[in-house]
Amino acid sequence: MEKVYILNKIFAGSWNDIEGNISHEIIDFVLTDQGKYYVYNVPFGTCPDNIRIKGDDEFPDGSHEAEYLLLTSEIRDKTFSILYRIKLIRKVHNIRCSHDWSEDGERIEAMRSIYEEDQIYYGGKIISDLIDNTTPLVTFEAETIEAPSEPIEITLFEYNYRCDSGYIKSDESPEDYRMIEGRINRSGWVRVGLDVLDTGKAGNYSSKTFLNLILKNKSEECYTNMLYSVLNEPGMLQRFCRRFAPKKTLDERNQFTVFREHSLVKGRMDICADNGYQRIIIENKLESVLNGINKADSSSQLSKYYDWAGEVEMSQICFITAPDYRISSSHSVRLGQLAREIRTYDPQMLDKYILISYGEICDFLEENKEAISENYEYYRYLDDIIVAFRRHSYPTKSEYYRSLLQERI
Repeated sequence: MEKVYILNKIFAGSWNDIEGNISHEIIDFVLTDQGKYYVYNVPFGTCPDNIRIKGDDEFPDGSHEAEYLLLTSEIRDKTFSILYRIKLIRKVHNIRCSHDWSEDGERIEAMRSIYEEDQIYYGGKIISDLIDNTTPLVTFEAETIEAPSEPIEITLFEYNYRCDSGYIKSDESPEDYRMIEGRINRSGWVRVGLDVLDTGKAGNYSSKTFLNLILKNKSEECYTNMLYSVLNEPGMLQRFCRRFAPKKTLDERNQFTVFREHSLVKGRMDICADNGYQRIIIENKLESVLNGINKADSSSQLSKYYDWAGEVEMSQICFITAPDYRISSSHSVRLGQLAREIRTYDPQMLDKYILISYGEICDFLEENKEAISENYEYYRYLDDIIVAFRRHSYPTKSEYYRSLLQERI
């Protein structure tokens, strides 16, 4: 029988910004109340009839056999990273999704019966009561989820991986299949620990803020604006630099003027500051990737901003702020996601920018609350601002996803 790898891109579309919507892949990172493990196959929660799962006796037919579903990053120029591999046990159903699924009460009820029969409950609630019930929310039962011990970057030669899902088949895209198989077999893999949801667990920062009220809880611009508003307060930018760049010389001959979304060079710097002698750059990356990539000289907008900031007397100070799960790594010898991206597309900037996590920003704000004047325009929202950043302070994306699901429960 021919073989196939199932590819799923992590879904990070604007659909998630709507109140109540959660990426379906959340279930890829948690166990049910019964300790079982299920995963979703994007984009519609179904798996083609011609694909069977290795060892699955319930749906044995099919021309291609899959053992793994691979969760990948977004694709750029036919290149993407394998983030996780999920070993599959069986198909849960073969119900097909259609464009008028929301009006197909018979199929919706059939899926609900599957959830109940298989006891697919999270925190005592059926999965379709937690997320939307207009598509099949569970596709496979799975055994394990693993992350590569070193980054696996894939560049396709034959297969056109454009949508949220893809199927690399050994007979239709043999070169790509053999290449992925070789990379997977040569890689070391680290088991990702998954647990049943503990909704009473302390330390989960899932409080909602004013951002939820305006449906902007995942807007990068909002987080940039909040950080700018704080750093624009007297003395706060200096405190920020002393805290996060202690080895850098900070020029204090003149007061810094702080700018937001400033277009001094090609592209817009999220936050920058200038006192005539020194320039400071702060790029905020909630979910966005590097922009302005120039393959000819292996540079990006980071390089352009860095060069601009170096056009004055004193050495520039450059930061990137991002959620903890984009900066941290579960392996001491492995770079985090954002650092790997910089190393790939603009490696000379890797040691030029200081990476700061949202969790560190929270700590900084809490430590310096007394230094912020009550005349600060958003002083009454200061605790909300801290909580908003704290919501993205989970060390891994899976823990962040778990927190979203716990909110619904």
